[in-house]
Amino acid sequence: MGKMILGILSILAILVLVFYLFFDFNDELEEQKELTELFKNSDLKESLYISTKFRGLNYQKSYLSSSKNTDENNSYVYNSHPIFIGKKSDTIFVYTYVKAVAPINFNAKTIIKQVKLDNKSMMNLYDTYKSQDLVLIE
Repeated sequence: MGKMILGILSILAILVLVFYLFFDFNDELEEQKELTELFKNSDLKESLYISTKFRGLNYQKSYLSSSKNTDENNSYVYNSHPIFIGKKSDTIFVYTYVKAVAPINFNAKTIIKQVKLDNKSMMNLYDTYKSQDLVLIE
């Protein structure tokens, strides 16, 4: 009888611990969003922003937009990471594994050029992106 009660109490303690850990880690799975001004073009009087949404361990989307209010209609959306971003004059170059679909309501005067790279080229950028004045978004 005593072993049975001890066994039941042990199982209950394990269940409480599992539920506590699940709900404690579940807070980290909520969507988090970071907004950063990437480039400011005073000649064109506009800025470009990168907004990255995180949810859990393996969900990340980056939005390249001319607006602080980013969504899928006014932003280039990148699901594949890393991406490297650079600027030359009035053109933004985005180096990525997968090109984003051009957004419907992208209202920037700045030109966005997407460059699709293979894995070897992308790994080479990891070594040289700082010397090329590129920004890394992981």
